[in-house]
Amino acid sequence: MKQINLAAPQFLEMILVTILTVFRMISFMQRSIRELRRGQQEVLEQLHQTPNFIRGSLLERYLPCGKKNCRCKSGHLHGPAYYLSVTYAGGKTRQVYVSKDAKATVEEWIHNYREFWAVLEKLTVINLELIRLKAISRQR
Repeated sequence: MKQINLAAPQFLEMILVTILTVFRMISFMQRSIRELRRGQQEVLEQLHQTPNFIRGSLLERYLPCGKKNCRCKSGHLHGPAYYLSVTYAGGKTRQVYVSKDAKATVEEWIHNYREFWAVLEKLTVINLELIRLKAISRQR
């Protein structure tokens, strides 16, 4: 077994470099944790300011009416008619008619939902990193 000379300059230099590296890592982690927490607060503020939203898709349909002598029998369908399609947790899909007057509002709500979901994803990434860095504690 080889003995290490604790007084050797190379050994002392190696220890010093290791200590400095550890301090730099701790400083980086603390700075990183502060930045993550700041980002977390910004995202939470965004969530509090979230406007009305709805999950779903807006469908545009052209439909026949059912009258015997209507032009829709020859292929000139009536429309467009708009429907909001929403799939529930159990897999059941529901479609609700959306009037032309409400179409712009429903489109905005769908857009808001997608933005809300993107903000949630951002918060998830930040919180996962805080967990990974063991920078969380029990919250009340």
